[in-house]
Amino acid sequence: MHGLISGMICGGNDDSSWLPLLHDLTNEGMAFGHELAQALRKMHSATSDALQDDGFLFQLYLPDGDDVSVFDRADALAGWVNHFLLGLGVTQPKLDKVTGETGEAIDDLRNIAQLGYDEDEDQEELEMSLEEIIEYVRVAALLCHDTFTHPQPTAPEVQKPTTQLRYTKNKKRKESVMSDISRQEFQRRRQALVEQMQPGSAALIFAAPEVTRSADSEYPYRQNSDFWYFTGFNEPEAVLVLIKSDDTHNHSVLFNRVRDLTAEIWFGRRLGQDAAPEKLGVDRALAFSEINQQLYQLLNGLDVVYHAQGEYAYADEIVNSALEKLRKGVSRQNLTAPATMIDWRPVVHEMRLFKSPEEIAVLRRAGEITALAHTRAMEKCRPGMFEYHLEGEIHHEFNRHGARYPSYNTIVGSGENGCILHYTENECELRDGDLVLIDAGCEYKGYAGDITRTFPVNGKFTQAQREIYDIVLESLETSLRLYRPGTSIQEVTGAEVVRIMVSGLVKLGILKGDVDELIAQNAHRPFFMHGLSHWLGLDVHDVGVYGQDRSRILEPGMVLTVEPGLYIAPDAEVPEQYRGIGIRIEDDIVITETGNENLTASVVKKPEEIEALMAAARKQ
Repeated sequence: MHGLISGMICGGNDDSSWLPLLHDLTNEGMAFGHELAQALRKMHSATSDALQDDGFLFQLYLPDGDDVSVFDRADALAGWVNHFLLGLGVTQPKLDKVTGETGEAIDDLRNIAQLGYDEDEDQEELEMSLEEIIEYVRVAALLCHDTFTHPQPTAPEVQKPTTQLRYTKNKKRKESVMSDISRQEFQRRRQALVEQMQPGSAALIFAAPEVTRSADSEYPYRQNSDFWYFTGFNEPEAVLVLIKSDDTHNHSVLFNRVRDLTAEIWFGRRLGQDAAPEKLGVDRALAFSEINQQLYQLLNGLDVVYHAQGEYAYADEIVNSALEKLRKGVSRQNLTAPATMIDWRPVVHEMRLFKSPEEIAVLRRAGEITALAHTRAMEKCRPGMFEYHLEGEIHHEFNRHGARYPSYNTIVGSGENGCILHYTENECELRDGDLVLIDAGCEYKGYAGDITRTFPVNGKFTQAQREIYDIVLESLETSLRLYRPGTSIQEVTGAEVVRIMVSGLVKLGILKGDVDELIAQNAHRPFFMHGLSHWLGLDVHDVGVYGQDRSRILEPGMVLTVEPGLYIAPDAEVPEQYRGIGIRIEDDIVITETGNENLTASVVKKPEEIEALMAAARKQ
């Protein structure tokens, strides 16, 4: 509270409105109890007196004592500064316009609020640095007070800390610019798109809007994959404009949100316009709030605009408004509107289909993390647990390894639920003797993992389960052997996988008749009703043309899943022991020059290996 109160006082709040404002900022507008209100009034009075004292007696209220570590004090300082800036911002709404020494001090306070520490740091050195930073914050607060209130004794000169600070930016803070794909790669992608554009054209690529979950609560923000592909920028209210004047001249413009102290304290950091060119490699950045005044000027005189019409209503409105301004100004203002609009998605999605070495490295890590999560689920599984318990174990493992979110809704289907392809309720009890099918993948640095494993809840396959499992496993292993440049999903599915499945089902008495005739009749479709593979990348079902019946020839750099499955409905007219068994096994591969690399091979799939893993986990 002291940082918040200090900020309001330093921002010029000199009346009784500070307490209701404090209610709004910290207690959802509700008044504090009598004792707390009295304590806060005393704190406010003492702080106000200290700030106005000729001897500059003002001090920060921070935890102290032998039992308080330097790391705890550093965290407390960052919190104090954040609250100070919030209090300052609500009383000085144009804080970003402040210049001179006070403006520099405010910028420094913003940086201090974002700093963390390296726990391996020498504590004595950190203590010395921390004391100097605390003194700097104290004097910066006095300077703000001197600037924003009636003239008071001149504040002491603000001296920036001279000790070499061993602080590092907090590795846990959310970055609006994702890492692991280099700035140079994003620039190469933009250039590759420009080279396919017509001279005298502009491509407009819009960020995803935020999505409301309920009332004033929003879903975690997920950037549009195409926008991310060209920017690596993870903020809403942004537009990338790529302008190609002719075959030798082009430039890039990013519209993004302005820095806003109050909004950033409440909702998170923003990159702003000053930092965007260096961080993202664009030529310049403009305020998104000014897009209606700026975009039509950028499009003036061009012949073609590339725009994904129909993707976002807000984007269509912005583009149509800019074009309408140009059309209306043709005669009066000598403006010229582009005559042609082209959808850029077919070109971009073909680009995205072929992964670069940097992308493959990120996808490989997404596969590794996803594999670790599936291994954990096998190790933790016990009869009597619920499906959502395994879902929690999987997400826990994602988070442990730096993957904050799943790449799609996690499927944990036990027993008959395994026969529902996209079952996501995940609320049933895991029963002894049942199988559990888990289809789950993490999203790492924007890229998707996608693995499915099916295993026995009690750690031991029944004979019927094993018989179905072996058919699916043979289908997977055969596919992994056959996928290489020059083949297609259609070829591998039709020539090998379907025959393996039909032959296996005939042997078990689930299908009856001649294998070739059954294949011609697609007799397997009631039991294997989905495709063998799909593209994988920034989206779990990634973009790119498959060709008719998935006949596109595979080439190096393509990444895809391999996921055969068999699902015997509970009411199917088959031998009773097979009813209600649903099995899918899925790996992720990248096509190489000579074959393929399995990105998810580190999680076991052979039945005996699964049983051994689960047995070992139960002994621990």
